[in-house]
Amino acid sequence: MNRFEFAILAATMFISMLGFGFIVPLLPIYADTLGANSVQLGLIVASSSFSNLLCLPFMGPLSDRFGRKIFLLVGLLILGCAFLGLAWVKDIEHLILLRCIQGIAMSMHLPVAQAYLGDLTPVGEEGRWMGYLNAILFGGVGAGPFFGGMMNDLFGFESVFLISALLLFLSFLLTLFFLKGGKQRQQRARRSVSLGLLWSNKTLRAVVILQMGSGMMTGVSMAFLPVLATVKLGLSTTLVGLILASRTPISMLQTVSGRFADTHNRKIQMTAGSLTSAIALVLITFCGSFWTLLASFSLLALGTVMLQPASSAYMLEEGRRSGMGAMMSMLLMSMQLGASLGPVAMGRVADAFGQPAAFHGAAAINGVALLAFLWMMRGNSGRKVQQAK
Repeated sequence: MNRFEFAILAATMFISMLGFGFIVPLLPIYADTLGANSVQLGLIVASSSFSNLLCLPFMGPLSDRFGRKIFLLVGLLILGCAFLGLAWVKDIEHLILLRCIQGIAMSMHLPVAQAYLGDLTPVGEEGRWMGYLNAILFGGVGAGPFFGGMMNDLFGFESVFLISALLLFLSFLLTLFFLKGGKQRQQRARRSVSLGLLWSNKTLRAVVILQMGSGMMTGVSMAFLPVLATVKLGLSTTLVGLILASRTPISMLQTVSGRFADTHNRKIQMTAGSLTSAIALVLITFCGSFWTLLASFSLLALGTVMLQPASSAYMLEEGRRSGMGAMMSMLLMSMQLGASLGPVAMGRVADAFGQPAAFHGAAAINGVALLAFLWMMRGNSGRKVQQAK
């Protein structure tokens, strides 16, 4: 492991995800001030996931063929420009458009950064290093909402978007001058090969389905928790940001759960994480105070901490054979599909039956995904990717 390159990669990812996290508690509230209904709110949150999902099948494999650094640079530059645009948006249509642009840029950035790390990771330490990176990513996204909410309370929405853009431009410069580009394995992976591998390999198929369920729960919590907290409980955006930021210290536990995934049963770890998140999502709807909502969201974050490093380790192992960028794109595609469909589908449920039903529905769908995961993983030892026969 080249620790200097890892440090630069981790620093740029933390800075960019911190800026991204600034706007998490603000988008639903900002959309509400523009007159968005529940379906439009779901579209605003999910639009970046939709565009990200459309581009992910291409960006990872292309980075396997043409190198990582150029994709990281272009992605960060587009992200910075899109955040600048948010500072002046005045209607829902333009807000959705800019979110779509952000999704395209993220498809060039996040999976390629994970693939870059995969290139550097020694065999047998997949969970450890993916746990480190996931902890940094979730730490940035988790810390961002608190500071974003606080800046909004003090200075307004525009200041948050401008500072986010500046942080992304800083990440661009760090990547440009300090990241060497690495010696990735030039697998010449193609989209058709990756999709064919998915459907022929039960373990990868199981991981993808469970990640879709997890992504749906994440999307629903990000879309509807800020509104539930402000409307039902009367919390300020600073307190909402503090709740969302609670996963920052919890995400650091991925350094532990990642090592655990390298030496213990990944299937059991992923099952426990999925169940924990689903239970927490249901508990959120019964919260009547800041502290109970904080505890429930923290439990949701703990479930993610258990699930993500084990899932990433499975995909990283396969990436060594089929193209690291292709596999990291596949992992993110599964999460983004859930995060895209969740807020929109559950937005309709919320309009029909109330916002708590959106949380319950997402938890139920995750339960179905978990049953499918366990069925497809029967006979799997829970340690290594098993090749389809």
